[in-house]
Amino acid sequence: MSDNNFGAMLSGMILGGLAGYAFGILYAPKEGEVLRDELKEKYKEKGKLAEEAIKEFLVKEEGELERIKDRVKEIISEWEGEFDSAKDKVKDEYSSQKERLLNELEKLEFAFETGKKAYSAGPVTEEEPVKPKARTPRTKTTSRRRPTKKAPGTGDNA
Repeated sequence: MSDNNFGAMLSGMILGGLAGYAFGILYAPKEGEVLRDELKEKYKEKGKLAEEAIKEFLVKEEGELERIKDRVKEIISEWEGEFDSAKDKVKDEYSSQKERLLNELEKLEFAFETGKKAYSAGPVTEEEPVKPKARTPRTKTTSRRRPTKKAPGTGDNA
């Protein structure tokens, strides 16, 4: 900005500020202290009205809040029942699996002890022939193995 424009702008700001001050003094309806006191009173009145409205709202919503609390308690009770049911199922399954594993363990212990006794008895003599188990006959299946072709250069002739 040039000095001439700056001076004009500064003088305009000063004159505008003085005109605003004069207008405020001439047309102000009340003194500042009186005005502030009235504003404080109005804020206090509005604050009391707001406080009463909040209390009224809370009284109205208290019933709704109780209804929500009751519903939450119902849901928790339902979940506890479902949880207890699932817990019982897990306990039952655990017990049955434990019993099954204990039975298998007994079978393994018996087989191990039988094997130890057979080993400690020594080799089988010709006087005590071991009878082979009876084989079950195989049933015919529809699939047959095909002979594999050998790659050239492999096999007995190589």
